[in-house]
Amino acid sequence: MATTEQCPEIRAEIRNVTGMYLGPRQAHSYAQRLARAHWRERQQRTAKVRRRWPGRRDHQPPRPPKILKMGTILKDLMAKTLPIVHVCNC
Repeated sequence: MATTEQCPEIRAEIRNVTGMYLGPRQAHSYAQRLARAHWRERQQRTAKVRRRWPGRRDHQPPRPPKILKMGTILKDLMAKTLPIVHVCNC
């Protein structure tokens, strides 16, 4: 990302575009504030730390899957329905 010191064209463009919509006093004060802007030199006042959410749960790693046995009712139903399906090689 380019800094404002490297690209004075960006500041000039911002000044020109906003100058169309501002009055003379507003444009003057805006130009002064734009000249004072040093966002790269600003001191960080607070740490960038994730704050604890009140209802958030901690991350749990996934557990191994539970392998279940198929019941006799489903086995009978599968035995009935699978032979009915017939594959067409059209």
